[in-house]
Amino acid sequence: MQIVVGLLCDTEGRPVAVEVFEGNTNDTKTMHRQIRKVADRFNAENVVFVGDRGMIKSTQQKELKEENFDFITALTKRSFHIRRKGERLHKQSCSRKAHEKYHALPDPGKNQGKRAK
Repeated sequence: MQIVVGLLCDTEGRPVAVEVFEGNTNDTKTMHRQIRKVADRFNAENVVFVGDRGMIKSTQQKELKEENFDFITALTKRSFHIRRKGERLHKQSCSRKAHEKYHALPDPGKNQGKRAK
């Protein structure tokens, strides 16, 4: 039997709420309930949700922005390649406090074993 655990922590990493979902529950489905819990039950401000790119997709990003919450998530492969070319992050793809000047750095291990020209 598998389960999915929704865990909310304070700034010190201490759990403040936990919710258990059925194991076949998609991460994106758990996010809505967690966002509502933080907004309605805790009436929290200055909130940052952290999740992988399978958890915080565009729908969840929109809902987080509507609540004035920030988020940290992984870049998609496409976003990573855009940043490798030196283009700036589009404001609409960031949380409101994200810094558009951040760029992905090349993988230092990529050129190992190759001689410099």
